[in-house]
Amino acid sequence: MRRMRELSALLVVALCLAQPARAQDEPGANADLAEMLAQRDAVIAQLSARLERLERLLLVTQQAERHPPSLLPTEPIPADVERALEKTLIQGGTALISPGSIEITPSFGYAFDARSDPLLVMVGGVPEVVSSEQRHSFLQARLGARIGLPANSQLDVSIPYRFAFREDVLSLAGSPVANVERNASAIGDVTLGLSHVISGRDRSTPRVIGSVSGNLGTADREAGEGLLGGGFPGIGAGLSVSQRLDPLVLAGHVSYDSRFSEGGIDPGDRWGYSLATYLAASPETSLRIRFDQQFFEDVRLSGQRVEGTGGTSASVSFGASVIASRRMLLDLGLSVGLTENAPDLAVTLSAPLEVKR
Repeated sequence: MRRMRELSALLVVALCLAQPARAQDEPGANADLAEMLAQRDAVIAQLSARLERLERLLLVTQQAERHPPSLLPTEPIPADVERALEKTLIQGGTALISPGSIEITPSFGYAFDARSDPLLVMVGGVPEVVSSEQRHSFLQARLGARIGLPANSQLDVSIPYRFAFREDVLSLAGSPVANVERNASAIGDVTLGLSHVISGRDRSTPRVIGSVSGNLGTADREAGEGLLGGGFPGIGAGLSVSQRLDPLVLAGHVSYDSRFSEGGIDPGDRWGYSLATYLAASPETSLRIRFDQQFFEDVRLSGQRVEGTGGTSASVSFGASVIASRRMLLDLGLSVGLTENAPDLAVTLSAPLEVKR
């Protein structure tokens, strides 16, 4: 390409120098001089146009080598619109909102759990199977708020209201013989949280976020004879680590919660972890899969351990997020229980709304 440019330049110079001299030596040069100059100018114009085209081709080739076509953005994203992936990471606790921003998140969740305990008994000398089945439906409406603080920090507030319905069915030989229903509704435990980005403020290094939380224990422990649970104040701490591998984000989280004794009842501490993968399916859509597991201690009554009240809870969840508007995200999640202590099925729907940026 460089040699071509040099040859074109030499040709132009040769035409400029040779054509007039040759025209002056020939008879009638004065008459033909204007025509020869016009021909020379036409050739120079053609060569200049060709040289300009070659330079543009060279520039395009160099840009393509620096940026392969597969990496070039197909559609520009406005600078003031965050991608669905970024907003989903905030919901999962692996990213924080910017300082000065405020986000309100209404959410609704439904969970269902069924347990059956069959027992073989003798009725009139005949063995019969007696089954006690418990069906528990749980609905929760939650209003959360996030406030972006200076120094890469964030304040979280969560206020839940819960509805619970429980049905106990006693069956003999497969036929129901007794049915007891209970239900309750009340406010849940209000929680406060403070999070801070410890490291990883750029995409090349893992992002580490530390958090502390406080449970105010505002739930009514007596509502529905303990059907709703909660009501024990406590404190907790967590650590989240995530790494971007665009379009993927890998994340892990560990947490520990300690709840205080109330009325001679010690609910026991619990700790857990989660592993998640987030995928940016498009600028407006993200997908995720997450595994959660928790370990909780046995409850103590007046210092005495109640055997069998502790255990392990594990579940796997799937979710999708879609940007509904410039300031709102719609998020839908589905969770499936893997252990007896986890709900069989849970569905959540949330709509984070940014009210101040």
